Amino acid sequence: MKRNIRKTVILLSAVILGEALCLQGNGDIGTTQTGGVIGSGSQTVYGAELLVDETEKNGSEQGVEPDEPEITIVPVPTDVPEPSVSPEPSVTPGITPAPTPGMSMNIENLNIYTNGSEDLFGDGSVPEDPGDAAVGGYSGGGEMTAEQKEELIRQPRLLLESFNLSDKALNAGSQADVELVLKNRSGSQGIYNLKVSFGTESPYIQFEKKSFYFSSVNPGGEITLNSKVSITKDAKDGPVPVTVSFEYEDVKGKAATGTESIEIRVAQPVSAVLDCEGIPASVYSTDTIDLAVRVQNLSRTGIYNVRVVLEGQGLFPKEEIFAGNMDAGTMTEGNMRIYVGTRTMKAPGQDEGTDESEMYGKVSAKLTLFYEDLQGNVYQEASEYQTQINKLEIQSLKIDTPPKANSWWYSVFVVAGAGMLLTIMGLVIRNRKQRILLEEARREAAGENR
Repeated sequence: MKRNIRKTVILLSAVILGEALCLQGNGDIGTTQTGGVIGSGSQTVYGAELLVDETEKNGSEQGVEPDEPEITIVPVPTDVPEPSVSPEPSVTPGITPAPTPGMSMNIENLNIYTNGSEDLFGDGSVPEDPGDAAVGGYSGGGEMTAEQKEELIRQPRLLLESFNLSDKALNAGSQADVELVLKNRSGSQGIYNLKVSFGTESPYIQFEKKSFYFSSVNPGGEITLNSKVSITKDAKDGPVPVTVSFEYEDVKGKAATGTESIEIRVAQPVSAVLDCEGIPASVYSTDTIDLAVRVQNLSRTGIYNVRVVLEGQGLFPKEEIFAGNMDAGTMTEGNMRIYVGTRTMKAPGQDEGTDESEMYGKVSAKLTLFYEDLQGNVYQEASEYQTQINKLEIQSLKIDTPPKANSWWYSVFVVAGAGMLLTIMGLVIRNRKQRILLEEARREAAGENR
């Protein structure tokens, strides 16, 4: 009903305007088959057309009310001043004006088109017709399609804006605060019934709060997620992937999902100890001493680039001990040869010292263990030692002669020796004589002398 009233008012305004223009031109006004207004005067009516709209005549096709009875309006003559110059009548070719003295107009099919900002009622407003409102900027006659009737809705997207642990590593056995900021990147669509969840396949990471709910997120709005994360003591070195999942609805209730990925870096603490017999308390210049060292990895993970270095005044290692990589709980041993110089010696064979009080004496030495973790961080452990550098002493070989004894002892020994010699010689001669006598007696008995 509202629509019909609006159309009637517009058409009446157009008819009155046409009548005034026609009377001013002193011509006859009629209607053409195409709905155009013509007259014998010089005035031509613009802005109002008599169009035959077949779709409006058939109410069943448009789904509107049935056609109303034809309305005929007879205008009341009004006094209009005559123009000073009467122009030639304007006649459309092929159209014969109506010969009746009055004006009769069928306004059923009269369509008035405005630009949407024209003041039709004199109050500065344009009436609204909710039933005919076009969706998506549609205007004009004809049936609207389903795409024009339903506004296109773009689903909003929720993206990760910041993560406070992106450039940090968490030690195994520690706890930290996690903060994530998510932003609705849509500039026109909101997010509703949002659920955010943390998920990971690693058993070494545990979140205090795993899921969050938000009733809505405005276009371009942000939300913040706060929780605590705990790392177990036996967690392995390296990054641990964590998935941030989204479940939400758009303005029409259509469900949508999304995911973002973050990484929590885990660092297993490393520890190693250095053990050695130590440098002797006293050494001599130009000597070479051997130093046995042992390195033990006390970590739950491997250590890398393990080496032992000696630094000390007047002590020059011929090589450093390099153990390379060591697995968790392993031990390695090595031997370091050290050349002993002087306190004033800068390098082996380069000694500018001349004063023995400066060249020799007590010195300090530092034995340092260097190693790295998986991230390349360098650790060190040092042990301090002190020793005394002494001057080398060259000792010559000396033979001590025994003291001389008194001479009478020598005489006694000589006399005793001579007596024993004479006795022996006498016994030998005597035995010889007895053998000769026995031999002669044997011969005589045998009759050999005969």
